[in-house]
Amino acid sequence: MKTVIAIDSFKGSLSTFESGAAVAEGIRAVYPDAEVVISPIADGGEGTLSAIVSATGGELCQATISGPLGNGIVAEYGIIKESNTAIIEMSAAAGITLVPQEKRNPFYTTTRGVGELILHAIERGCRHFIMGIGGSATNDGGIGMLSALGFEFLDGNGEYVSDGAIGLMALRRIRFDKVDARLAECDFKVACDVKNPLCGALGCSRVYGPQKGAGGKMIADMDEWLSFYAELTKSVIPDADKDFPGVGAAGGMGFALKYYLGAPLPSGIELVIEATRLEEHIKD
Repeated sequence: MKTVIAIDSFKGSLSTFESGAAVAEGIRAVYPDAEVVISPIADGGEGTLSAIVSATGGELCQATISGPLGNGIVAEYGIIKESNTAIIEMSAAAGITLVPQEKRNPFYTTTRGVGELILHAIERGCRHFIMGIGGSATNDGGIGMLSALGFEFLDGNGEYVSDGAIGLMALRRIRFDKVDARLAECDFKVACDVKNPLCGALGCSRVYGPQKGAGGKMIADMDEWLSFYAELTKSVIPDADKDFPGVGAAGGMGFALKYYLGAPLPSGIELVIEATRLEEHIKD
């Protein structure tokens, strides 16, 4: 008998590896001769990096980057050398677990570290990216990440806006002059596990803002600022659509990745299944 075990993590309790190992132990206790294959799985959130790196024989790398509070942290990402592919889990750079409960405030948490991880991987020769964007502490529309990559978000005086969602309040102009030229050689795939639009009743601010520390007027303000950001983006990227399913993922990171970096937003679980070669295990 052959059994393939593919179980996502139990957030805060068991990793995908631990849950798979527990099931494998139970199977072998009853069927000692069974062939058991543990295939780590995730849907774009916690565990995506370890699942793909483990399944593909990739390597883990470390980089010192800006954390969600702007402080320096060390974050991990993966590289599959054969294909020059980087696997980046947003939660490693801008995750909610990196922010103590009392400091959770999406006005000020930033995605800048995600862009810094992308740059680190580019320096190491990566030109293909798989991005898992679950578990974020941010609601900045991805402007922190984009700023690290050279996109310029400016206020009415031509000065750079602040990091965090609060920066969107002052945003009046977007420039592309200093975007890292190597991005033109890169492609991005995003493991996206939600279908929320950017704004409105089902948008990222109203649905996910409370778990990130927002409430009341903060939520309404961020929703308004993100709507303006989307319209300003549309003036320079005509196909930008704030209502497209998934662009509200990770506090608007889905919007930034889709329209600024050209990434599709497929089902997270489908992308991870493809990347971890789970189907090959099942067919065999």
